[in-house]
Amino acid sequence: MKNKQAFKNLAVWNDSLELVKNTYILSSVFTEDEQDGIVKTLKSQVINIPGSIAKAMQTEDKKLRKQYFEQVLNVITEIETLLIISQELSYIETKDLDNFTEKSSQVSMQIKGLIQKFSK
Repeated sequence: MKNKQAFKNLAVWNDSLELVKNTYILSSVFTEDEQDGIVKTLKSQVINIPGSIAKAMQTEDKKLRKQYFEQVLNVITEIETLLIISQELSYIETKDLDNFTEKSSQVSMQIKGLIQKFSK
């Protein structure tokens, strides 16, 4: 890749930053007891999404690039699962879960598109 900073221009990278911001905002409503549990896991996982996208776009190794993209998909699934649990425990509202799921589905579709693009 000629421009190592090109990932900053990708819609998926910018959308992933929105996931990070939304997750941090959502996590502020959790009880203090959950700050070391669900919240810590949510924050540590969501912050990996834009980082993995950036790393994927910076490597020339197709296999490694695909692994980074697949990691993003796995992290999104884990976060969605934690948020479903959080909603079931009444830490977050259904609308908040739906908003996250809508945006994360968009990011997932974009990542799947990039996997296909770079698999050729």
